[in-house]
Amino acid sequence: MDVQVLEAEDFTIEDDGTVHEMLDVDGEREDLASAGRPTADELLERLVGARDAALRNEALISLTHLVVDTYGPDAERLAEQIRASGGIEAMIACLGGAAEEAGIQQCAMECLGTLCTTTFEPHAHLSLRHFVTAGGLPLLQALCDAPDPRAPGPNVIFAVAMLQN
Repeated sequence: MDVQVLEAEDFTIEDDGTVHEMLDVDGEREDLASAGRPTADELLERLVGARDAALRNEALISLTHLVVDTYGPDAERLAEQIRASGGIEAMIACLGGAAEEAGIQQCAMECLGTLCTTTFEPHAHLSLRHFVTAGGLPLLQALCDAPDPRAPGPNVIFAVAMLQN
């Protein structure tokens, strides 16, 4: 699968939640939407509504990069946008994937872990509430069960890190 990862260097989020990811093109700032790159709204629509796992995975990877690169008031708006769109529930669904989807599970845990910590945004408790009420905690706990506790795999490490948040 050829995955296009969104790594926005800078972006702005309007008061209504609209995200404008910006890209430096030959010294000029260009809105990624106009450059053919997906916006946060488009990524969330693909993540939540995708019937195709490849499209869902691509959206999750790009959204995770966007989340971890967001700070301050923009992080608050983006987190609210993710909560309101059903993004947290869609990421929880990725946690229950098959073993061959370990990378996608790790990506979902990275994004969820970021959303659920107050170092990302002060209303992280709302994301945590969404995560718990949507059934994410039992899935996360199941990922902590390593086949060999002396050699935990990456999923165990990601799950424990998320629980720490």
